[in-house]
Amino acid sequence: MCPATFKGDRSSVTTHLVEQHNKNFNFGLLDNLVNLKGLLEILIIFFFFFFFFFFFFGGGD
Repeated sequence: MCPATFKGDRSSVTTHLVEQHNKNFNFGLLDNLVNLKGLLEILIIFFFFFFFFFFFFGGGD
């Protein structure tokens, strides 16, 4: 976790959190958004092919 220890007012804690951890949070959020975009594309392609497979080969009559 975070090795820093604080004694005093809360402003030093807030400053540390903003300066040190904001960068890591932004990179993690960006990675999650990229992963969600890739997962969404995979799901769209899967349902697209499933729909056409069912449309051409399904429906018993």
